[in-house]
This record gives sequence, C-alpha cells and structure tokens, in this order.
Amino acid sequence: MFQLSQSLKAPLLRQGMFTLLFFLLQACSQDAFQVAKETNTVGGYDHFLEQSSEDPKQEEATELREKAYFTLMKGKAEQVRSDDVYYKAGFMDSYLLEYPQGVYQKEATLFREKNWFEQVKNSHDRELYDSYLIEYPQGRYTDEVKNIQERLLFEQNFQANTPTGFQEYFNHYPQGKYLQQARDARDNIWFEEAKKRDTLRGYGQYLQEYPVGKHAANAGERVVELEFEVVKKQDTIRMYDLFLWQYPQSKFAQVARDRREELWVQRAAEVIPFSRGSERQAWEFTRKMDNIYQYDWFIRHFPNSKFRNQAHQLRVEKHQSNQKLLQ
Repeated sequence: MFQLSQSLKAPLLRQGMFTLLFFLLQACSQDAFQVAKETNTVGGYDHFLEQSSEDPKQEEATELREKAYFTLMKGKAEQVRSDDVYYKAGFMDSYLLEYPQGVYQKEATLFREKNWFEQVKNSHDRELYDSYLIEYPQGRYTDEVKNIQERLLFEQNFQANTPTGFQEYFNHYPQGKYLQQARDARDNIWFEEAKKRDTLRGYGQYLQEYPVGKHAANAGERVVELEFEVVKKQDTIRMYDLFLWQYPQSKFAQVARDRREELWVQRAAEVIPFSRGSERQAWEFTRKMDNIYQYDWFIRHFPNSKFRNQAHQLRVEKHQSNQKLLQ
C-alpha cells in the first residue's frame, strides 16, 4: 500500500482540520441565525451579528433586527400605563434615534403622533392639548385638537356659572364657534345674578352690559318698580315729578300723578293763609319748600313782589338741578 511520507502528512492534516473547522463554523453560524429568527428578539439578532460578522446572512439579520426593534418599541408604547405623554413617546423616539432612515421611520412617526393625540384626547386636560399643539403645530390632528380645546374651555366657563366666567372664552376665541352660545349663557347668568340681588345697582349693571339682551325688558320693568318704591318711601312732590319725567308711560305713572295731586292739595291748604297774609311770610315759606311749584305759586300770587326776580332765578336753578338728576 502506498504510504505518505512524514513530511506530507502534517500539511494535509492541518488543511483537513481547517476545512473541518470552516464547515463547523458555517454550521454554527447557520444554527445561530436560525435560533435568532425563531426567537425573533433584538438580543438574538445582536448575538448573531456580533458572532458572525462575515456571514452572508448579516444583511437579512440586520433587517430583521430593525423590524423586531420597531415591533418591541411599538408594543411598549401601546401597553405601558402612564399619563406622561413624553414617556410614551420616548419608545418611538428610541426607534427613530436608532434608525433615523429606517424602513419603519414613517410608520413610527405617524404612530407616535396618533398615540400622543389619543392620550391627550381622553384626558380632557387643556394643558395636554397644548403639549400636542407645541409638538405638532401642523399635525394631522391639529384642527381637531383646537376644536376640542375650544369646546373644553366653553364647557368649563359654562360650569363656572359666574358673570365673569365667559371672559376667558371671549379672550381666547373672539370669533369662536360657541360665541353666540357663550353670549346667551352669560346674558342668563348676569340676569340671574341681578334677580338674586334685586337692587337698582344690580339691574343697572345688567342693562349696561346687555342693553338689548334677552332679559332687558324684564330688567327694565323691575328697575321701574324699584324706582317707584324709592319714590313712595320719600313721598314728595319733587320725587314724583322726577319719576314722571323719567317714566311717563310706566304702569305706575297714574298712581304717581294721583299721589302728586294729593300732596299739592295738602300743600295748598298750608299755603292759602299766606295768600291773605304778609308777602314776607309767604316768601319765607316758599324758600323753605324750595321747589319749582312753590316758586310758581309765589310768582302768581305776588307778581309785584320785591322777591319776584329772586323767585324766578331760584326756579331756573331748581329746574336745571332736576334736569341733571334725570341725566
């Protein structure tokens, strides 16, 4: 039998060992890749890529790793329970930082925005809506977020139920979609507040704010009633005159006229003695009464009196004073 020389045996043995080692490494590499695919984890692909840097499966493993990493981050973002939108967005940020030009870059970006929107939408927190608008000023859900934000502010102002409650809404949305509803609601609130106070000042503030409001007529009627109550308490000719000048067509006008006439009859009974008495006594009484009608009476009864010009002047001043009260 042919025998190899000792000098040839060693090289052939080494070559055979290298060949065997090569095939063993190839088999191990294929096994590692298969294991990585079966487990489909980022760690599995990382192990394969680190151990098999020259393997032709490197490119496929790299693609599969990216997909696994994206799936992992997306799953965490969906499953994690947290009110912190930045924390949840961080999972997609991690993928986008790892693969800025990745295959799933667009999908990750869209998912991140949608996830952010869904979280703030369910929160009813205006600050979270602000966070979305800051993060996505031109986002896919920007218009919807702005609409919800406006509605939330309107509802919060409505629930506040105070006369100044809607001012914040008016300031933020001078042309808002709920503007008329806000005005009507505020009109009602102001009127209810005026009714609760039931004072001339309260109704006056309402009418100043809403001169043609839904409740302006009712408020105006109540103002007349309250004014007449004041007049009745003072019960003077001057007050009835002022009331009649200001509200000549009110439902209390005739009552005011009748009472004014009664007061004049009473006063006439007091004045009549002076028509036959001294001029000075009549003048002193007229000055004491100090009203237009008393000055008129004096001028008629004492046309040649030395106090006639003074009576005329005082009557003019009293008339001007009454006019100022009506303004």
